[in-house]
Amino acid sequence: MKKREVERAEQGAFEVPGFSFGTATAGLKESGAPDIGLIVASRSVAAGGVFTRNRFRAAPVDLAVQRLTAGRLRALVVNSGNANACTGPRGRRDAQAMCVAAAACLGIAPSDVAPASTGLIGAPLAMGKVQRGIRAAARSLTPSGAADFADAIRTTDAFAKIVATTVPGRDGPVRILGIAKGAGMIAPEMATLLVFVLSDADLSPLEARRVARAIAGSSFNELSVDGDTSTNDSLFVLASGAARLRRTGRRLPENFLAAAKQIGRDLAVLVARDG
Repeated sequence: MKKREVERAEQGAFEVPGFSFGTATAGLKESGAPDIGLIVASRSVAAGGVFTRNRFRAAPVDLAVQRLTAGRLRALVVNSGNANACTGPRGRRDAQAMCVAAAACLGIAPSDVAPASTGLIGAPLAMGKVQRGIRAAARSLTPSGAADFADAIRTTDAFAKIVATTVPGRDGPVRILGIAKGAGMIAPEMATLLVFVLSDADLSPLEARRVARAIAGSSFNELSVDGDTSTNDSLFVLASGAARLRRTGRRLPENFLAAAKQIGRDLAVLVARDG
């Protein structure tokens, strides 16, 4: 989906109850385009993820895996323009510092924040710029900021990638939103650099992990453009619990799982088209 198409989208089409988005320009990209993004939940939410199997995965990936062990998060902090990959001990410190900066702005614990980075490999982050950008992004938080977030995480992408759908819930529609960044270094075993799937469904942490695996298995792990995997491939699933699914017992409804998989396939098609 091209940015101008996103801008024509109906107001509120990409809003998910329980989540806000913030963006800023920190100066990490030579183009001067936005390069910092925040996804913030109004409370602790169920979270799951799937990550690259590249032998040289980046510091933000290692920290995100650690943070998702508990199955819950309050925020994601993302930068584009620099992958913070192959940067050694400094890279690990910088990934942690991104979480600390975001947590300070939001009044939450750093352990409730997971990082993601994409861009140039092998160069250290300009942390002064990043921290200023995180503060600016926190000031811009809004429930209607998903399209701007999708634009801010782009690097070589020709266009922003954002899709949304709903499924019937117990008390009304349940929303699912998908945002992706990726155009190159695409191969099976994660086929895009960064993916964020958000829903207001009442998922447990175990279910969020299951949904993340199902999305990856039916879309990104079946996609290849140029045969390369990335150091930073990350797929996050966050569910705010603001809407109740139509459940039979405690089972995850098949219509929700099917819709989440379709979100992944739609994003994978956009990534392949861009690649």
